[in-house]
This record gives sequence, structure tokens and C-alpha cells, in this order.
Amino acid sequence: MSVLQYIRLFGNCIRRGDAISVISIYKAIHDNFKWSGIIIGISVFIGLVVCFSLPKEYRSSVQISLEESSSPVNTGSKKVMDLFITSNNKDAVNVESYPDLVLNQAAIEVIAQFKLPITSNGNKVEEKSLREIIEKNTTNPWWSKIADVIISPLRDDADCEARFISELQRRILVSSGKSKNILVVETLMQDPLTSAVLCDSVVCFLNNQLVQFNKQKLSDKQLFLQTQVEGLKHDYYQTLENAAKYMDTHQGRLLMRDSIVGECLSREAEIRFDAYLKVYKEFILSKFAHDHPQDRFFTIIPAHVAVRSTWPKKVAIIFIFGFLSMMLVVISATIKAGCHSINIDEVIK
Repeated sequence: MSVLQYIRLFGNCIRRGDAISVISIYKAIHDNFKWSGIIIGISVFIGLVVCFSLPKEYRSSVQISLEESSSPVNTGSKKVMDLFITSNNKDAVNVESYPDLVLNQAAIEVIAQFKLPITSNGNKVEEKSLREIIEKNTTNPWWSKIADVIISPLRDDADCEARFISELQRRILVSSGKSKNILVVETLMQDPLTSAVLCDSVVCFLNNQLVQFNKQKLSDKQLFLQTQVEGLKHDYYQTLENAAKYMDTHQGRLLMRDSIVGECLSREAEIRFDAYLKVYKEFILSKFAHDHPQDRFFTIIPAHVAVRSTWPKKVAIIFIFGFLSMMLVVISATIKAGCHSINIDEVIK
């Protein structure tokens, strides 16, 4: 009987509401135990082939904590760092945008030129760019090589660049940790030394990007504060001059109105001086922070050279293939048991 006929019989069985017992399913499996074993054995063998065809990859990670909310020391540098968030209590770059600083087009072009060590044949360590390592020193499974031979003539430079960007985004991951102020930078490479060095390089690159963004923010803030300082300074001197002229003009008079007006002018001069002094201090600290940039975070857990590979997970792959083959055996046995529960000749007619 063909497979199509079995499917028709099983569909008819379901429409008629015939019950399929577990015993009949077990009997169908037992009757075809040999073929069931062959199917499961072939599936496990395919899983083993897939496991040993996939190249080993090693993961390295770094946990970092943002400096603004994590610095426990109330020192001058901490006060300088507070200037970054005095206006709106936010950093120049939102924490959720940190992955975009590493994985955008411009950043990828810079990261691709990183010089990284790679272990070649004979345990010899060489230094190559990240682009060269991914394009020339990365091993792919055999089915991927066959697909490349077939598809490569159809690809242009834009497709190759898009494929490289996609591969780099797969191998570099920036995500938030358990706390909002914790970031995790992970890299996945086929050489454990390359993975660890790349992870540290990405952290340094991210820190430099944040420093540059905050320096730009401080530059804009300095221009605004400088304008405010000059205006407040001019207002203070003008108010002080008006108070001095009024006191000289009404000197020696004992009128209460003259005394009150003179006192009000003096207080106004003091208020303008306090405002000028406050803005001037903020301007000086902002200038100091711009000229002496601080690291935007500190490392909690540094990168390490992985001893064991992260991928492939051989046990999981073999289990998946074995489980799928057993499901196939159970489904086929269920169909066969359902077919035997009805009048086959009647359904065929």
C-alpha cells in the first residue's frame, strides 16, 4: 500500500471518530521494530555527522558597570562625572543605544580593522585583522562550502559586505545584564585567544565612543555656559554700578526711601553675583571634565581565554535528531494503527 493510501485511510479514520488505542500503536511499532531501529540509527548517525562537521567556537565575555551610578567614592572625579548628567540626569548616549554604537555601519568598519592574534598550525601565534580572520581563517561546515560554490558566482561586492556585517553581528553581542547599569559584551570566535582579545578590544572601543560623545556634549554645554557667564557678569557689574551711583547721589540723606532703595540695589547685586558665581563654577568644572575625560565604566569581570568550546553542543544536537526520528516512528505507527482499525478495502473503493 502506498503512502498516499495510508494518509487517506488515516484521514477517513479521524472523520469517522474511530479510536486508536495505545496498544495498537505499540503493536505497530513492535511489528516494524527493525525498521524503527534503522530510522533512529540513521538519524543519530546524521546528528553525529552534523556535530563533527560544525567547527568549534569559543565564547568570551566581559561584564562592565557604568561609572555614574556605581562609583562608591565621592571625590573630585566623581563630581566631574556628575556634570555629564546635571542637565537631564541622563548620559550623552542612552544605555539601550550601546549595542548600536558597536554594531552600526561606521563602527563595524573600524572594528573590522582590529589587529588580533590567531593561533595557526604548530601553535604559532600570528596577528591579522578581524576581517581577514573571518574571511580567510574561519572554517565552515561542508554543506556551507558547497552552497558557497553554487551561490558565489551570483554574489556581488554589496552581498559580500552584507554577509560580512551579518557574520560580525552574530559574533559580537552587547546586552544589558541583570541590573540596568550592568553591560555584558560577548564575542564568539573559533580561536579562544582571538575571542578574548576581541572582547577586550570591543570594550575599549565602546569606552572611546562614549568618551567622544560626552566630550561633544560638554563642548556644547561649555558654549552655552560661556554665554551665560558673560551675560551674568555684565548684569552683575551693571547692577553694582547702579547701586554705587545711587549711593553717591543720595549720600548723607536720612530719608527712609533712599535707605531702602540703596539696600535693595545692594541685595540685587549680591543675588546677581551668586548667580554668576554658580554658573562660573559649573563652567570651570565642565571645562575640566572636557579636558580630562574619564572612563565611562569599569570592568567587573574581565575577559578570559576559554578552555572549552561553546559550540557545537553535541549532546543536544544528537538528542534533537533522535527525538525527531522517534516522533516520526510514532506518527507512522499511529497512522498504520488507524488504518488497520477500519475496513481498508471499503475505503479504497
